[in-house]
Amino acid sequence: MGGLNHQYWVSLKPGLRSICINTVLPNKTTVPILGLDIGTNLIGVALSDGSTVVPLTALRRAQGEAEQNLIRTIHEREIRVVVVGLPLDEHGGETSTCASIRNFCRRLSKRVPTIEIAFVDESFSSGESEERVGAGRRNRARLKSEGVIDSMSACVILERYLQRLDAR
Repeated sequence: MGGLNHQYWVSLKPGLRSICINTVLPNKTTVPILGLDIGTNLIGVALSDGSTVVPLTALRRAQGEAEQNLIRTIHEREIRVVVVGLPLDEHGGETSTCASIRNFCRRLSKRVPTIEIAFVDESFSSGESEERVGAGRRNRARLKSEGVIDSMSACVILERYLQRLDAR
């Protein structure tokens, strides 16, 4: 993980829909950056200020609700960069799902023309997320349905982007 300091904890407060994570990264930017793990039913959302990455939520994609919530979040938090995971194949090529994700991002950038959208390979982000939250056979389905795994996957995607920036 090269220079990352991870601190994880699970909040047991009733009604909380996300696991908490604090990933400390080398401070390269103070511009808020949003990370997205765009799935068929849910969009995992994470936020970074360049030095920490935290999961925000997982949004249901039904009836454009996720898109409207993202637009509101982008405006409220003054987001300028949105990092989106693409499920690339083992050769680094785009899968059939990538077209749907790119279409969603095109719609989003048309509605919020001030954002830059960056894409990152999201390969194995779900597996890494499950490992981080301790998703075993018993609780994996519950954590997935609550969006915990999706929001954690968005953290992984955002961390990969920030690591790539740090490597430059």
